[in-house]
Amino acid sequence: MRADELDRAWEIFTPILHYIEHEKPEILSYPYGSRGPSELNDFIKKQSGYSRNTAEQNYTWPTTDLGKL
Repeated sequence: MRADELDRAWEIFTPILHYIEHEKPEILSYPYGSRGPSELNDFIKKQSGYSRNTAEQNYTWPTTDLGKL
């Protein structure tokens, strides 16, 4: 990584890290293999107007056997 790329990365992530440190946002958990927390669908809809279709809502993440890596 070049120095200018590293500088830009810190410009992006430093405010996020400060927010997490000072605001202590709620951490939303979700089951392994799901598409994320249920609140994510509303967030995506509000931010982009996009709604996931039924096929995506029934998505199943393939089981991974970490012992074989």
